[in-house]
Amino acid sequence: MCSGNRSKELSKGGKSLGLKWGPGAVSTSVWGGARLCDVLQHCGVLMPKKRGVQYFVCCSGADKLEGAGKDAAPGSGPSSYGTSIPLEVAMDESRDVLLAYEQNGDLLTPDHGFPVRLIVPGFTGGRSVKWLNKIEISAEQSDNYYHLHDNRMLPSQVQDLDTAISEGWMSRPEFVINEMNVNSVICTPAHSQTLTIDPSNEDAAYSITGYAYSGTGKKIGRVEVSLDGGKIWKFCSVGYPAQPTKHGMYWSWCFWETRVDVMELVESSEIVVRAWDSAMNTQPENSSWNLLGNMNNCWYRVKIHQDDSADDPDAGQDERTISFEHPTQPGILTGGWLQTSQASEPESERELTLKLMHQESSSNLDLGDQLPSTPRLL
Repeated sequence: MCSGNRSKELSKGGKSLGLKWGPGAVSTSVWGGARLCDVLQHCGVLMPKKRGVQYFVCCSGADKLEGAGKDAAPGSGPSSYGTSIPLEVAMDESRDVLLAYEQNGDLLTPDHGFPVRLIVPGFTGGRSVKWLNKIEISAEQSDNYYHLHDNRMLPSQVQDLDTAISEGWMSRPEFVINEMNVNSVICTPAHSQTLTIDPSNEDAAYSITGYAYSGTGKKIGRVEVSLDGGKIWKFCSVGYPAQPTKHGMYWSWCFWETRVDVMELVESSEIVVRAWDSAMNTQPENSSWNLLGNMNNCWYRVKIHQDDSADDPDAGQDERTISFEHPTQPGILTGGWLQTSQASEPESERELTLKLMHQESSSNLDLGDQLPSTPRLL
């Protein structure tokens, strides 16, 4: 999951930087590869014995992007994407950090990091470096431009990028995003979907579905849906597509479903969902705006609109239609009940830079002859 998942919803609190993600910056795959802890131990890496000493695993890829190094900026020349994770996470067998060369039973494709990429389950996707070509152990976190300028959740009082950089907010470790928070989203009804109710189905049940996820590896204990703004919650059935690991970790998303009476939808103005994990972490009712637009996990709301013709005395009384509206639409698409004029504004230079960083296709990346024809771990 990207730490910017659902960032587009934060526009109501002011313009945020970074990509404008809807609720689809998340997925699950079956990864195959070598455990990073095994590779590091093979190379002689040990955990420090002295308490209070922290080391980092710094990783970089073979891609060429604009800007790197703590003093660099967009336009400073081509460089690789890099980031770091704590050494204790990399060395912990229960965290399942991988040097992955397989995805869903096949070798990685170039789009997804061929020949080898890092996979850090539960962490923001920005830590899972593609096209991996360097691993270093350091007493300091990565000084790569993209590590220092993204995947951070700054306090709401930091209102602009110049302030964030000049006052040192970006480099403070307490604002680094690693583990993802609890989140859930409604998938059906879909945006703009309509439902016509007539005597043949007014006593029927309607299925509401979606996904939920927790980046801590904890199980989603329950998902709840409300049709009255959170006064009464209805439990959902929850199913995982994968079993927990031998250490009891739940790294995949889960899918949830509940059924409500059709007439309950007619009498409601919105559908709301929230999830809880096994440690009773849950989603807040309202979002928390931050400059980079990260970690939004407030209740997900789908508005229900009644067909105006229901009030038309000349219209038939045997049927009525309701429609559903999600808060936003993906990417540059317009629509959604939270839509603002910001969606049509030109992208800033920073947004374009971050788009390069998160590029899912290698077609615009100059990898040259750096990628070997077969996977090599060492």
